[in-house]
Amino acid sequence: MSSVRVHFHGPIDRRGHPQDHDVAIEPGATIDQLLTTLGYPETQRKVIMATVAGEQRKRSYVISDGDVVEIFVVASGG
Repeated sequence: MSSVRVHFHGPIDRRGHPQDHDVAIEPGATIDQLLTTLGYPETQRKVIMATVAGEQRKRSYVISDGDVVEIFVVASGG
């Protein structure tokens, strides 16, 4: 089992999780799988942006043990 650090930013529904915490993941897990583990349904996962090491990553990005995943809600509106 691997572990990543999750940090939420801005007005995002944290699904009951603290703003900054560690999450156990399976080796080879993607950002999308992490978001599922955190309890986000597909409709919400579509509007979440994640960064790892300061770089925006796609939901298919494979996260590694020890990564810090920063989670933001995508801004919308006019």
